[in-house]
Amino acid sequence: EEAKEAAAKALPDEYSPSPSMQETIVNFLIRMAFLTSESREPEYRSMNEQSLKLLSEAMRMWKPVNIKMAYIEKLLASNAQRNLNPMPALVTGLDVMKRALDEQPENFCLSSLEQVAQVIDPTLASQSSSVVDKLASIVLLVHNAVRADNPGPLPGMQAVHQRFDDAVTAYLSSAEKASSADAGVVKGTPAQVAAVLRILVTVTEKGHHFFVDRNAGTLVKLLKKYATEKASQPKGAPRLPADVASRLTSNICMILRLLSH
Repeated sequence: EEAKEAAAKALPDEYSPSPSMQETIVNFLIRMAFLTSESREPEYRSMNEQSLKLLSEAMRMWKPVNIKMAYIEKLLASNAQRNLNPMPALVTGLDVMKRALDEQPENFCLSSLEQVAQVIDPTLASQSSSVVDKLASIVLLVHNAVRADNPGPLPGMQAVHQRFDDAVTAYLSSAEKASSADAGVVKGTPAQVAAVLRILVTVTEKGHHFFVDRNAGTLVKLLKKYATEKASQPKGAPRLPADVASRLTSNICMILRLLSH
């Protein structure tokens, strides 16, 4: 008993791991979230949720901590090869990024720009609206994060902003030139454009008009193209599948909504 009391007195009132140990713990939680993301078993789902919850708490306590997610590219490629949709690695990656941006925005963008860029295309190609909404939340966090002592954008934020803007421009420009009925289109399909527009609507309705202002001309051309494809089919042209026609109607509505802001 005396030995236990002496040992307890020797411990500091508030123990804090060393910076290297903090980094190890945070990155262990991230890896655990990825490892448990594919299973449907209740135990693994619980471990996944708990890992993400603890990650937020750890990043809130220990600042800054470098996140290591270079392996996400391999995880996404593995998910794609197995035709997983939505890709568990993508969902978890977006969840981790959102939590990192909530707690340590500047540090995350300065150290993890490549990982943010790697999830843009898979997200826009996803058939899941909830996955697209996760990316929309990340884009909003990038816009809204400012330094407390300087009401301007954080250094790494501008690079993230540019990467997303480049993707928006590429998808909309490709869609303008491609036929919506062409099943061989790789970039710019009506479904991919719907994902882009969904994010733009979310961001624009929060007062950020940059993406719409920059791409207004392309949006007008795309609106005209979609309306023409819906209204008339040239002789010999393949008839639009019902799902594509429905997607065009939805895209037209979103474009009109964006241009009205």
